[in-house]
Amino acid sequence: QLPAALTHGSIEHVVIGDNQVSVSFKQEQNGIEFTITQKSNDWNLLFQQPKGKFKKWVLNGEIIKPIVVGNMEQIEISAKKAKILVSN
Repeated sequence: QLPAALTHGSIEHVVIGDNQVSVSFKQEQNGIEFTITQKSNDWNLLFQQPKGKFKKWVLNGEIIKPIVVGNMEQIEISAKKAKILVSN
């Protein structure tokens, strides 16, 4: 969990195998927006948040329902760029 005072941040150009991934987040009035980009289009990435922390998940403008895995909720991302908005 990030401190409440931290309203935005990013990790950019992280090399993982033959892929390169960047993740940024920005605190919005109605939730948190994450942007995930990757160079490869044949990789699937998992995005997780603690179970029950957010009621609404939006991926690239579409409302989605995450899958529950243990005490986490997750979605799978296969696009080169994904915008995720999680809110209550």
